[in-house]
Amino acid sequence: ENQVAQPTHALVSIDGKYVLMGGLIGFFFATALLVLIYILSGKLRNKEELNDLQVINLGSVSLKKYRKGLGGYIDKMVDKIERVGCKIPSKEQQIQYLVSNIQLACERASIHKVCIVSTEKCDNEELLNTLKSELEKVSIELIYCSDVNYSSEAQCGNAIIMEEQQKSYYKEIRNEIGLCKENKINILGSILVEN
Repeated sequence: ENQVAQPTHALVSIDGKYVLMGGLIGFFFATALLVLIYILSGKLRNKEELNDLQVINLGSVSLKKYRKGLGGYIDKMVDKIERVGCKIPSKEQQIQYLVSNIQLACERASIHKVCIVSTEKCDNEELLNTLKSELEKVSIELIYCSDVNYSSEAQCGNAIIMEEQQKSYYKEIRNEIGLCKENKINILGSILVEN
């Protein structure tokens, strides 16, 4: 009379094609999400976006530090694919190119003092110091101001916008350019720092 019914265990079979299909659908949605995040982030992705703001591109400097192992190898391969058909100059050559372009822009405007402004605080003091010392050799004084709004030094009348790839926001750069124009600060061009 007091017998307890034994539970029965049902065997569930999982068909491999459903697992594969689920994995592919998951991969598709994850990839689509990453692409959307990249596109809609509003961050500066390349120097062409600076050209869209009608600012002359004075050059770019690559400060990329690659990871170790397989991840670094993949990053290097992606960079080579992005720059197919282009010679990749050394960091020193990129800086010399920048200095030459800044010197030409200053000579055209007949100025000897220029301010570098940015929407993001530049973490690379070495780059700024190198640019400053190289420009001093050609009698151009370079001042770094993190923001046009909060720096009296930016009122020197001439500015170069220096922004970081995948860090600076496109909308903030557009606002910075607007502030420069409102304050009658001449924008000589832009520099893109690739991280």
